[in-house]
Amino acid sequence: MANFKACVRRPRSDGFWQVYIRVTHHRGLGYIKTDKVVTKKELTNTSEIKDAFVLSYCADLIIRYNNLLNTVDAEEWTVNQIIEFLTTESQDICFSDYARIHINRMINSGHERTSKNYKYAVENLERYIGSNKLMFGQLTSAVLKKWIESLRNTNRAKEVYPINAKEVIRLLYAYKAVGVLTITTDNGSEFSQHRLISKALKGVTVYFADPYASWQKELVEYTNKLIRQYIPKGSDFDEISPPQLIAIQKKLNNRPRKKLGYSTPKIEFFKHFN
Repeated sequence: MANFKACVRRPRSDGFWQVYIRVTHHRGLGYIKTDKVVTKKELTNTSEIKDAFVLSYCADLIIRYNNLLNTVDAEEWTVNQIIEFLTTESQDICFSDYARIHINRMINSGHERTSKNYKYAVENLERYIGSNKLMFGQLTSAVLKKWIESLRNTNRAKEVYPINAKEVIRLLYAYKAVGVLTITTDNGSEFSQHRLISKALKGVTVYFADPYASWQKELVEYTNKLIRQYIPKGSDFDEISPPQLIAIQKKLNNRPRKKLGYSTPKIEFFKHFN
């Protein structure tokens, strides 16, 4: 499987640093040149890119490359063949076809029950846009936000999503007086009842991260990474019991964190109540 990372290599004669996408595959190494450059001030001491705009651009590019590779069997390709494929492919990718491939993979891996939720979401999105051949280029953040808003009126939303909102309210209500000011989520339709959450928590503002902008909710992404140590990616949550989830929750809340001076999240959280 190919891996991608935004990087620089060496300064140009004009002092700027050309930005590349580094490609590694089966111990092979290659680079794809982008149209972005950065200055030395926009690099860390270890020459890592820190310019937010460039990182966002490269993240979108890497997502596009991964989506392209998921449409072919590139396992036996060399890194040069992968780069050639990615740099000569100019057509938009069919989201609908890719989604159905992913759903079939879930079914074949024993996650049929979970796959039904994905299938429902894809079919609903296709009906909303009016095509069963959606292209990735059509799925702008504006389109997705309007689609999520439309889900509020579906029977499924009326049955399921209020339950999700009520659970968020149940967990946070006791702490709203000590500084719950904002909540940042992804663009999942399960958060379509965000107004209900904001009203119940007395004005808490709910923000939605931009699509593919995981750095806008870094703590969530880091916590997800820790959870994956106990629940590997691709696991069927229907097979995980509530006691198992509570046990994982307790372990993470009591795990010392370097960011907290090796204190634990639980200790730091409850300091607000002293």
